[in-house]
Formats: sequence, structure tokens, C-alpha cells
Amino acid sequence: MAHLLADVAPNFAEAVNLVNSPNPPPWMLTFNEPDYSYMGFTPKMSPQEAAEAIKPLLAKPGKNTFYVAPVTADPMSLWVDEFFDACDCKDFFSAYNIHQYQPTAKATIYTIESFRAK
Repeated sequence: MAHLLADVAPNFAEAVNLVNSPNPPPWMLTFNEPDYSYMGFTPKMSPQEAAEAIKPLLAKPGKNTFYVAPVTADPMSLWVDEFFDACDCKDFFSAYNIHQYQPTAKATIYTIESFRAK
């Protein structure tokens, strides 16, 4: 899977080039935990900033790559919903992903089921 970094626009230009190349990745994750900055080292973006940043990729998505919707640190946050509202691109994504940091299987299952119900 190709993984886009969400911190600077050139990564999106590179992503556009990659998905339109002779050897595009079959899957691409668009944003990884844009709602969280690990110790201040990783970039953080608002849903509106991410919606603006992804426009070049939405305009030239290639024909052979499937896209994974942004994955947030908190799967129950409203970040992804607000992103979809801002970009009007929910149908662009073929898959969803969640990060789960629960201490028990029961808690993890509950969060996954709650996420699916959103």
C-alpha cells in the first residue's frame, strides 16, 4: 500500500503522479491520524485543510488505484464526517480503516461495531 503523508502539498503532487504512472499502487491510504500529532512530530490537519489538500488527487485519481478514507486516531471523532462534508467526496473511497488501542477484545469489538453504525 502506498501511504500519503498529509503534511505538505508536494506529497499530493507525488501521489497524483504515482497513481497515474505505469505502475500505480493498488491501494492508497490518504491521511493517517490527521487529528493527532504524536509528541508534536507528526502533522495535524483540520478536516477542512485536508479537504483542500486532497483536491488534486480527486481531480486526477488514476484508473487502477482504490483509496482508503482517512483514518483518525479516535475512530469515534467527527473528523472524518466533517472531512466528507468539506470535500463532498465520500463516494471516492473504497474502504475505511480504524486504529484501535483498546485494552480488551470486547472494547475493540464495541468500537468497531459503533464505527460501522456511524
